[in-house]
Order: sequence, then structure tokens, then C-alpha cells
Amino acid sequence: MKNFLTMTRVVLKSFFRKSKNGKNGRIALIVVGVLGALLGIGVGVLFGLSGQLFASLGVVPEMTALLMDAGFIVVLVFGTVGIFSYVYFSPDNEFLLSLPVRSSSVYLAKLFAVYLQEVAFSTVIILPGVLALGISTFQPWTYYIMLLLALAFIPVCAMLLASIISIPLVYLASFFKNRGAVSTVVLIILFASLMGVYMYFASSANGIVPPDAPMNEILAAMKDTFVTTASILYPIYALAQFGSLTPALIGGAGGAAVMLAIFLGTVVVSGALTWFISSKVFAVSALRQTEHGSAKSSAKEYVSSSVLKALVKKEWRELSRNTSFAFQCLAGIVVAPVLSAVFMITGNNWQFGMGAADNILSWTISLAMILIAGVGMNQAATTAITREGKSFAYSKTMPVPYTTQLLAKVILCNIIGGLTIVFGFTVMTVVAIVRGIADPLSVILSFLLAALMSASYVNLSIAFDLRRPRLDWSTPREAVKNNYSTLIPIFGNMIFDILCIVLIVALTLVFAANFALPYVGMAIAYTTLIILAAAALLASAYLLRTRADKYYDRLSV
Repeated sequence: MKNFLTMTRVVLKSFFRKSKNGKNGRIALIVVGVLGALLGIGVGVLFGLSGQLFASLGVVPEMTALLMDAGFIVVLVFGTVGIFSYVYFSPDNEFLLSLPVRSSSVYLAKLFAVYLQEVAFSTVIILPGVLALGISTFQPWTYYIMLLLALAFIPVCAMLLASIISIPLVYLASFFKNRGAVSTVVLIILFASLMGVYMYFASSANGIVPPDAPMNEILAAMKDTFVTTASILYPIYALAQFGSLTPALIGGAGGAAVMLAIFLGTVVVSGALTWFISSKVFAVSALRQTEHGSAKSSAKEYVSSSVLKALVKKEWRELSRNTSFAFQCLAGIVVAPVLSAVFMITGNNWQFGMGAADNILSWTISLAMILIAGVGMNQAATTAITREGKSFAYSKTMPVPYTTQLLAKVILCNIIGGLTIVFGFTVMTVVAIVRGIADPLSVILSFLLAALMSASYVNLSIAFDLRRPRLDWSTPREAVKNNYSTLIPIFGNMIFDILCIVLIVALTLVFAANFALPYVGMAIAYTTLIILAAAALLASAYLLRTRADKYYDRLSV
């Protein structure tokens, strides 16, 4: 215990040390705080106003569990990335493991540091909604005990599961020459699969009752949907049942105690398993990442026929060989098609008896996944300059024009965005053909819109990062999480995407209801958005070309 507390103090001082770029760090903190507050207020208001509806349906424990599930999933995904970048692939491992302390103390101290950062995100998701739901539905005192347990232990459960998942992935990567790239591929596939399966069950459970069915059948189907979805992560569902004193396995106080024991037992067992694994394999796994062995590259690999091609190769190597950067920059290539496919497969949720308008609506909702989870999560663009860190000094001194260096970044980011769009639309189109709702006009217009929006987003994100990049980071986690340049483009794109989807859906429904011409409304919406996206692309390209020298000159490491 003494070693653990000592290492925890050391790790926390390093992990949360003050940045040299204090202004950037403060702005990032303010941006995160404001966005978190807005998200929390929105969730709280939504669940506060909907509380009595959920109570009338008898699904308060299920909705509570779904809110806590969302916090768990967020911590699981980003916590795993944090474990890879800060626990296993951190440059300070060799030094820390040479100290006279147990390797398990180093591991648990680092895990605790990651936990402290992730718990803030889960709190923003869980606290406002659960608290508002409990107050609006007059829940018993156990509900608020449940809330405190959820805030403390649900992130713990997610971090413990993430640490267990990380062990085999690190071992798998150790057998390959490019360990960072292999780890990235495995992580992306793993979480795309987990997210796709979860959202499939969450989405496909409803819509199975005809619209003209009696209201009691519709309500019963809705309740079954919530119960099925909440049961996917049963220990969290058990905690929600304890909080609301919902009869489960047995009735009365004994039933509540059993539900609480299921959740706490899961935490204890996961913790014991994590400690056992960490004490056995962490030191060997972490130190193996610092060894290069046979991972040598021939100089011929770096030979290129032009400066631009060489710079594009350099950008790709820097990105792909760092698991944390690669995961966050490349995950959209897989995640966006998976999510869009899930929404296309469960497209019966968007059927309202309006014929062609229903098909357009189903396609548009799936398109939103490409724009938000694909185009908007292209962090290769939002960290284009930041990723270089202290090696940015070479960019300032190499005899290559700044515009050429930026062009290499633009090309790589557009390749990543292009792959996301092509894979996503291929999957969506295949599913649409299988469902018999394929519409060439929607495919062509939406593909053109997505391509223009992706190219515009790349230019604007690189320009935004170039203005004030975070170059003094020690771990990739600092470069992404403590950098407002990565946050503003993501949330700005998300808001714009939502407005685009609303416009397409609104005009489609208006023209369908009033003129029986849904395709005309859709075409007007797409044409308007395509013109705006093309204008944004031209303006952003001009901005990069004319401001490159100015912004590069004022940057230093």
C-alpha cells in the first residue's frame, strides 16, 4: 500500500502537471467545462421533463440503467485508449519500472490517474440525468445512494474491464513489427464490434409492433425494449433496480440487497482479477514495448520520388506507429460504417407509413452516423500540427515550403476521410439494396455532400490547429484531451451536421405531406447544403494557402 500511495503521488503530479502553454490549457479546460455543462443541463432537462412519462410506463430503473450504461461505455472506450497511451506505451515506463517498487504499484497508480480523468466525463453523462429523473419521479432514498455508488464505481468497472482487454491486445501487438499499428487495428475492430452489437440490440428491439396496434400493445413493446436494452449490462441494471427498489429476483428489502450485492460483487471480482493480472504481466508487457529488437526498417522504405510524397509518408508513419493517435485518428473508418449499417438494418424504426419519405428518412439518419462518427471524428486533421510535438522544430528548419508541409497533412487527412466515406456509403448502399429501399438520387447527392463536408472539415481543422497547437505534450493523451483545438472543430461539426439532417428531414416531410413530392424536398435540401459545403471548401483552402507562412513563423517549440 505504501508503494502504491507513493507512486500515485508521483504519477498524479506528472499526469496533471501544468502545461508550458498555459493559455491553451486554460482555454481547453474552459471549453471542456462549458461543453460539459451544456451537455449536462440538456440531459438533466430532458430526463426531468420526461420523468413522469417514464414513471407511467414503469421504466424508471431501465432509463436509469441506460444513462449509467452510457457513462460506462464512454469510459470503456476512451479509458482503453488512455491505458494504451499512458500505461503500456508511455515513454516513462522504463524509468518507473526501474524504481524499487512493485510493478503492480506502478500499474495501479497509472490506472488510477487515467480513472480520475475519465470519471469527470462519466459524471457529466450520469449525474444530471439520473438526478433529474429521481427528483421528478419521487424516488426513494436508496436512489441517491445508488447515484453516489454509480459515480464512484461505474468508471471503476469500465477501467477494470479496459485494463483486462488491454493485456491480450498488447501481447498480440508484440508479435508484429509495427506494434502500434497492429494495436490500433485490433482496438478499432473490437470497439466497432462492441458498439455495433450494443446499438443493434438497442435499436432493433422496437418497431416490431404495427403502427395501428392498440396502445397497450405499443406501450408493452416499448417497455420490453427498455428492459432488454438495460439488461445487456446486467450489473448496472441491478444497481438501478436497487436504487428504485424495484422487485427483481426476490421482493422486499432482501431483493434490493441482492441487486446491490450483484453490482458490488462485480466490482470486487473485477478488481481482484485486474490486480492479479497487473502483478503478473504488466512489467514484462510494458518493457517489451520499449524494445525494438528486429523492428528495423530499411532506408529504401523512406525513398520517395518527390518531397510531397516523402512528407505524406512521414505523416503516416508518425500517426500509425503511435497506438493512441492512430486509434483516435483512424477509428472512424470502421466505426462510422458500423453505426450507419446498424441504423440501416434497423430502419423499420423510421417507418411512418409515408412511402418514399420513410426510405429517405431511414437513409438520412444513417448518413448522420457517417457525418458525425466519421467526418467529424477525423482527429488526424484536428491534431495535424499538435501531433508533431517537440519535433515540430524540424518542420521549422527543413528546406521545404510551409505550404507543401501543410499540403502533405491535408492529403493524408483527406485519404482518411475519403476511406471513411467510401466504406460507409458502400455498407449503407448494400444494406439499402437488401432492404429494397435503394435510391440512386439519395446516394449520389448525399455522397457528394459528405465528400465536400469532409474536405472542408479537414482544411478548417488543420487551420484551427495551426493557429495555436499544443506542442509541449509528453503523452498523446495530453495532446488530444488538453487541447481546445481538437474540441472546437468536433463539436462545431456535430452541431452543423445535426442542422443539416434536420433540414433534409424537414423539407422531405413538408414536400411529402403537402405536395406528395418527397424527392423534390430532399433535392432542394441537398443542393443547398452542397453549395454551402463547396463554398466552405474553397474558403478554407484559400485560408490555408494564404495564412500558412504567417502561422508557421510565429510558432516555436
